Amino acid sequence: MDTKPITQEVQEILRRQDAHAAVALVHSYDKANTAWLPEALCLFNVRSLLPAQKKQMLQNIFTQNIDDAAAEVLADICARTGRYGFAFPQWRFLSQGFNGKSLLEHYGFIRLARNNDVRDASLPPRDPARDEFGAGFVKTSGDLTVEYRRAYILCARHTAAAPAALVIRNSSYFFGRDRLPAPAYVAWENIPPAVLQNLNIENFGNKGLFQPLHNGLPLDKLQHLQTILDHMDAEDMSLSRWLTGQGQSQLMAFLAHMATIAPIHCAHIDPQLPPWFPLDEAADTKLVLLSGPSGDLPVGERKEVQKNK
Repeated sequence: MDTKPITQEVQEILRRQDAHAAVALVHSYDKANTAWLPEALCLFNVRSLLPAQKKQMLQNIFTQNIDDAAAEVLADICARTGRYGFAFPQWRFLSQGFNGKSLLEHYGFIRLARNNDVRDASLPPRDPARDEFGAGFVKTSGDLTVEYRRAYILCARHTAAAPAALVIRNSSYFFGRDRLPAPAYVAWENIPPAVLQNLNIENFGNKGLFQPLHNGLPLDKLQHLQTILDHMDAEDMSLSRWLTGQGQSQLMAFLAHMATIAPIHCAHIDPQLPPWFPLDEAADTKLVLLSGPSGDLPVGERKEVQKNK
C-alpha cells in the first residue's frame, strides 16, 4: 500500500488544524491494515478536536471499549506518540560527531555501541541500508531512562510500583519505517537498563518484551505512559534550552563546521507538533536543527500549497 498520499494529507490537515478532516480521514482507517497507523496517531495533534471526536477516532483505531475519562488520556498518548514518530529529523544533526563528540553528548547523553547498530558497514553513512537500528544515545535521570536511536526513541521508568517502557519507531520514509513492524510498543515490566540498551527485533511483538501499542492498553495504566511522555517532553525542551544557553558555543562551532558540508536551518517550531512548520522565534517554541527553512516534511508539499507561497 502506498501511504505517501495519506501522509501528505495528514501534513496539510495539521497545517490547517482541521478537526473535521482529521475525523473523516481516521474514519477510513482499517484496523486490519496498520500501514498508515503513524499518520492516524499524528492526527490527534489537531488541537480543536472535541472530546466526542477524539473518542470516535480512538474507536476507529483500538478494538477495546474506552470510557470518556480514559479517552482523553489515550488521545493525549496517541498525539504525543504520533508526533515523536515523525520528530526524528530534529535529532539528525545533533547526533553527528564533531571534534570527537556530538551535540547530544555535549548536552549529557552517552553514546552506545551495539552489534545491531550497523547492517552493512561497507555502505556510506548516508545510505539508509547501512544501519540496522543505528547509533543510540542514552541518558538516565533518577528512575527514568531516555534513548534517542536512529530507528526509535525509548523511554522507560524503573520503579516497582509503576514500571513501564515505551518505544516509538522512526516512521520516516527515508529510514526507520521498515525497521519495526508497528509504530509504537509498550511494556509493563521493570526492564533493566542493560536489557533496554541491547534490544533486537525479537524483543518486539509476539512473545517479546514489547507489544504493539495499538493491540490495546490496560486503561488503569495509561497514567504510567503519560508520566513517561511527560519526561520525554521535558527532556526534549531541556535540550532545546541548552542549545540556546549553556550549549550555545558548541552549537555555533558545529554550525561553522557544517557550513560547507550540509545545509542546516536553525528553526523554532511548536513543541506540540512535528518539525514540519517552522515559526518565527517566540515564547514557548522549541529550537531545532532542520535541513531547510520549510521544515522536514515526510513527503513533499502539494503543488497547490507550493503555488500559494
